[in-house]
Amino acid sequence: MFVPFYGIYWIYKSAQRIDKLAAAKGISSDLSTLCLILAIFVGIIPPILMQDKLNAIVVTKAPMGDMPFSPPQQPQQPQAAPYQPPVQTPPRPQAAPVVQDAADEIRKYKELLDMGAITQEEFDAKKRQLLGL
Repeated sequence: MFVPFYGIYWIYKSAQRIDKLAAAKGISSDLSTLCLILAIFVGIIPPILMQDKLNAIVVTKAPMGDMPFSPPQQPQQPQAAPYQPPVQTPPRPQAAPVVQDAADEIRKYKELLDMGAITQEEFDAKKRQLLGL
């Protein structure tokens, strides 16, 4: 007969303890009243709210001095640089004979000469340079 009332009382007292924990961490909380009312009408909601508030308390860092226990600090190891795959240079194309490259260049300069972009003297000078004369 008293079991349902004890469940409501337990939820209320647990919510009060959570409110005290929240106050110690600097978080405002008035969970006990809300959980008491919800425990009377909808019994599944108060544990969900209490768990959510506990998660918020655990995630929040306490101000220095308020924590009775500080976890041991592990020595900081230098951070390794993020992995970067080695840079691969594209394979060099096989060196074409100089004559073919020179012929292509001479053709380009001939087109420029025909268009009138360069003079005959400039064309001849470039041709001698490309042929190594």
